[in-house]
Amino acid sequence: MSLIRVAIAGLAIALSTEAKTVEQLTAEYMKMGNASCATVAKKVPQLPLANQAAFMSAYQAFSGTDPSKMIAAASKVLADKAVTAFLSAEDSFGPGGFDAALVQCVVITDATPLALAQFAVNGSAQEASVAALLKDGVLMRDMLVGGAPQGNKYAEGASLYSEIKKASTILAAPRVRDAGLWDDRNQSSVLHRLALATALAFADTTKPLHQRFNGNAVIDPVKRYLNFEKAYLAGDLDPYFEVLTVFELRFVAPFDGADDDLDWMRETLVNFRPDHIVGFEYDYHWRYARAVRTEVSYGDSVWPDGVATYRDYPAAGAVCGGRAFFGRFSRKAYGLPDIRFPQPGHGAMITWGPTGWMPLLGRPWEFGYTDDSLGTRSGPDFKLEADAREYRADFQRILRGSWAATVIADQPVSRQWTPETPTSYGTGGNWSALIYAAKVTTTQAKWTDRALAKSQVPTKVAALIAKWNVTEPKPSIAVGPDGSISIPAAATSFVNASVVMMKHYENGSTLFSPAGDFLDPDSTAFEYTIESEEGGVFYLTLNFTTWHVNGDLQLSTNSTKAPIELPVYYTTGYWKETQPVQVTLVKGKNVLRFVRQLGAGLALKEVFLLKSKPVVPPAPGNYTPAPAPPSVDSYIKLHAGLTCESQGILDLDDTECGYAAAHFGFTYTGSRSRNNGALRQGCWGIVTGQYAGNANLIMNSNKSSPVTSDVAALCLRS
Repeated sequence: MSLIRVAIAGLAIALSTEAKTVEQLTAEYMKMGNASCATVAKKVPQLPLANQAAFMSAYQAFSGTDPSKMIAAASKVLADKAVTAFLSAEDSFGPGGFDAALVQCVVITDATPLALAQFAVNGSAQEASVAALLKDGVLMRDMLVGGAPQGNKYAEGASLYSEIKKASTILAAPRVRDAGLWDDRNQSSVLHRLALATALAFADTTKPLHQRFNGNAVIDPVKRYLNFEKAYLAGDLDPYFEVLTVFELRFVAPFDGADDDLDWMRETLVNFRPDHIVGFEYDYHWRYARAVRTEVSYGDSVWPDGVATYRDYPAAGAVCGGRAFFGRFSRKAYGLPDIRFPQPGHGAMITWGPTGWMPLLGRPWEFGYTDDSLGTRSGPDFKLEADAREYRADFQRILRGSWAATVIADQPVSRQWTPETPTSYGTGGNWSALIYAAKVTTTQAKWTDRALAKSQVPTKVAALIAKWNVTEPKPSIAVGPDGSISIPAAATSFVNASVVMMKHYENGSTLFSPAGDFLDPDSTAFEYTIESEEGGVFYLTLNFTTWHVNGDLQLSTNSTKAPIELPVYYTTGYWKETQPVQVTLVKGKNVLRFVRQLGAGLALKEVFLLKSKPVVPPAPGNYTPAPAPPSVDSYIKLHAGLTCESQGILDLDDTECGYAAAHFGFTYTGSRSRNNGALRQGCWGIVTGQYAGNANLIMNSNKSSPVTSDVAALCLRS
C-alpha cells in the first residue's frame, strides 16, 4: 500500500492506492504483447510453398562451401510479391503503426512479460519507464537494430539510457539521423548512439561488469559514457568513431578496466609510440593495437609492483590472453570496437575497421567464437551479420524478416555454424533459414569501405597523421643567460639507423630508441654536438618516457674515460626527468654520445645541461633498473666435458645465459626443467646433433650426470 498526500485548502489528506503486483504487471504486459503479436501475425505472409520447399532442400544441403544453389533458391522466395511487399514496407514506427506493433511484439517476447514486470514493480518510476519504452516504436526499433540489450534486459536498458541522457549536457540537443536508414551513422549524432550503445551493453544489472584487476570494483556505465564523451569532445578519439553504429559502439564502452586506464592509454601512447597512432605501415585494424606486437613481450607476466594492472602489461609481458586484453584495451581507449575471440588453447580478439571486422592475434574466423547480447556465437556467424549490416537498406529487410520469425515463433538458425563443422549448417525454420540466406545473398554484393566525411569534432589523431610525413627543420639548441643548454631530442648530429624521430601532438619531434643491444651498443648510438663558451661542470637531466622496466642509457663525452650510466627508470609512459648527473664539458666543441645495452623502448624529448643542480623528485625504488649484467668479455665457453663448477668459475642466471649464448653464436631458447638426466644444471650451448646451435639454461637439480661431447658449458669468469 502506498500513500499519496495532497494539500487541499491547507489540509493534508492521505489517499491510498494499491500498488500493482508482479502478477498483475505480468498479465498486463502479456496482454499487450499478445495483442501486438496477433496484429502482426495476420500480416506476415505465407511463404510460397513450392519455392520454399525447393529453398529448404538447397539450404539443408548447403555445408559451407558453394552457396550459389542456396542463393538461387532463396531469391525465388524473396522475389515473391507478398514477401517483397512485407520486407520492403514503408516505415510505420509511430503510434498505431504496423512496425510499432511489430517491434513491441518482439521486445515483449524477447524480454518476457515477467522480466518487464519484475523491473516495473520496483516503483512508479520504473513502471513509467517500461510504459514509455513500450509506447516508443523508434526506441524499441533502435534497441533491436543495435543488437538488443545484454541478456534481453530491455526495461533496464531503457532506464539506463534515460540516466545517461540526464547525466550529459550534450545529449539534450536534437538528434540528427540518416534519412530512411535505421542503422544510423550520422557524424553529428555519435554521442546519442554511444549513449544507447552503452545502455545496451550494461543493461544486465544481474551481471555487472567488474574491473579485471580489481574484482570488487563495478564499472559505472554512466561514468563510462561520460569518459568517452569527454574524450571525444577533446579530440582524443579516432576519427572513425563518428561513423560507428549503435551495434558497433556497444563493443566500445564495456572495457573491463578503470576509466583512468582509458585516460592513461590516450595520454601515454602518443608520448611513447605515436607511430602506432598513425599506423601508415600496417592495416587500419592494427592502429593502436600494434603496441601489442612491439611492446608486450610474450611470456609469463612479472608485474613491477607485484599487482596486475592494464598499464603495466608492457613492463610485465604476457602470454596470449594478456596480449589480447592489451590489444583490445588500446583500441577501445580510442573509441574503436573490439571483442574477445577465444580459440582452442588461445586468446585472440576481433576488431572493426572501415573494411569490416577482422581477427587479430589469432587464427581466422572459423577457429573462434565470440559473445553478444544473447550469449556465444561462432566467428563466422558474427562475421556474416557484421558484413550484412554494411548494406544498410538490405539489412533493414533482413531485420524485418527476423522479427517476423520471432512473431510466428519460428525455430532460429543455430548461431554455432562454422565451416569447421559442416554438419552445423541447415538448422532453423522456414523464415529463419530464409533470413540466413538473405544475409549470405546480401554479402555477395560489391563491398564499399566505410566513408568518413569531415569530422564534426577535429581529432588530434587526424592532425598527427596529416603532419607525420611533413619535413620539419632540425630544431636549434638553446643556450640560456647563465650558460645552461637545452637540447631538443631531434637536434641530433648523428643517429644510428635503429633510432627514429617521431612527431607528436604538439610541435616538434621526439627521439625513439627501440631497444638496447648488449653485444653491439654502438648500433643504438645517437649524438649531439654542442658548443660551450667556457666549458666546466654541468648537471645533465633528461626529459624521457618508457613503458618498460630495466632499461639503460649510457653517456660518453669528450672528457669521460668510461661511459656514465644515466638514471633512466620506468615512468609508466608519462614524461619524467632523470636525477641530475654531473658532467664536464670542454671549452668549444663537445660531442654527447648516447648508447644503450639493455631494455626495450625509450623515448626522449629533451636533454638539459644546467649550470645549477636541479631538484628532481626521485623515482620509485622498484622502478629503477636492475643491475646491469657483466660485460661480454666476462663470459667463457668451456671445452667439451668441462663444467663451470669443475673449473671453479660461476654458473649463469637466465639473463646472463641469454647474453652469453648470443655472444658465442647460439640461439637462446630459454630456461628448461629436464629431469631425464640428459643434462646437468647450468647454461649449455648445443654444438652437435638435432638441436645444434641452440642454448638453454637447465633448471633441474641434477649436478652429477656426465657431460656429453655434444654440449659446451657457458660460464662467467670469476
